[in-house]
Amino acid sequence: MDIIEAGQKDPNLATNAIAEILDQLYHQDDFKVLCTLDGYNTWLQPSKYDSFRYTNDPKLKGYIPPRDIALVRLLMKFDGHMMRQGVKFATTTHFKTFNHMMTPQQVDWFTGYSHKVENLSLNEFRNMLTYKNLTDWTPYFWREWEIERLYMET
Repeated sequence: MDIIEAGQKDPNLATNAIAEILDQLYHQDDFKVLCTLDGYNTWLQPSKYDSFRYTNDPKLKGYIPPRDIALVRLLMKFDGHMMRQGVKFATTTHFKTFNHMMTPQQVDWFTGYSHKVENLSLNEFRNMLTYKNLTDWTPYFWREWEIERLYMET
């Protein structure tokens, strides 16, 4: 808690505080740890922050890549296997990033650690939502969303 409070009081130490907490989570034996990262492939695109150092790169067009931002670089490590009592999951999403595909080779993932979920047909997607709603496998807001959708259709 002292590390968290120090990071909250001084913004210059916030990234260091997060790095220290992650390091302690990696090397502890008392608690089980689950790290999840969603939308991993968005970190492969240029950020909104511009810098003259990247003007010569045609892909970046003068914007800083996320891998050069300290906090993102800290979280981009695919090193969940190095945790004593934990695991790390990373997912990619292509919904908001049209035609921006991420391959395991782009992020140095190990062979066998990646799985691709094929696109579902409309009926398969509906069946999946119905199954998850019937089995209470989804959070409450999904059931609420489904009820609202059905209500709007009638």
